[in-house]
Amino acid sequence: MVLYKNPAIFKTSYFHSLSIQISPKESFLFRIRKTRAGHHLYRILFLNKKHHNETVNDNIKLIYINKGKQVQFEFTAGAPKWVHTGKLNDKSLTKTSFKGLPLLFNYSLYEFEKTYPLIEKVLRSRWELLRESPDQYTLHGDYTHLNVVVDENYQTTEIDQKAVTNSILFDHFYFYSYLMQCLGRCRTLPEKQYQIIERKMADLLKNIFDKENKNDLIKWISEISLDDAPGLMYPEKSLHNFRNKVILSNR
Repeated sequence: MVLYKNPAIFKTSYFHSLSIQISPKESFLFRIRKTRAGHHLYRILFLNKKHHNETVNDNIKLIYINKGKQVQFEFTAGAPKWVHTGKLNDKSLTKTSFKGLPLLFNYSLYEFEKTYPLIEKVLRSRWELLRESPDQYTLHGDYTHLNVVVDENYQTTEIDQKAVTNSILFDHFYFYSYLMQCLGRCRTLPEKQYQIIERKMADLLKNIFDKENKNDLIKWISEISLDDAPGLMYPEKSLHNFRNKVILSNR
């Protein structure tokens, strides 16, 4: 759920980056809901379903609520400067600086290609970091395009890390699978564009893993535990696709 003070915020990338996490489908009705007309229609139809949430101060313009947790965005000069996070009923929230927008939140081939150099950079850097200590590597655990954020200087930060013990391939498997799941659900992304992105992502990961021994890759993929992938709707199918299109293809 995304709460807001003023429907004018619908036009901002900050609102869109949160709403896409609520509904990656971008259905027609959802897109209508994110307009001023949809806002007023919703108020007329659901007057008794207004949502109120106590804010830490008057500069909170957006609140993101998910799975019992809340993130309040404090704005300064038209942009988020601070975020306040905690459980839904917490009286005291943790305040940190705003780190940036998700790596990819506009689901189109144009936006993907524009973001591709950064996607390549973060995936390659993460693999290099994991391979520095192959026996004592630390996984992110929830490594997705939404949990890598980019600031105005194009510096990236990983957020919402989870402590998991899994295959060394897990972060890259999850990033690829969750991205393709979100794109596959998006109603505004044509099938041809989806297939191009899928092929580019598979080729990128094959290139990153190119120097690895094939038997090692097969071993690592067999060690992936899907218990740590609750965000995937069809985890077995996702693992099958990752194995065939990334690990085994052209090897």
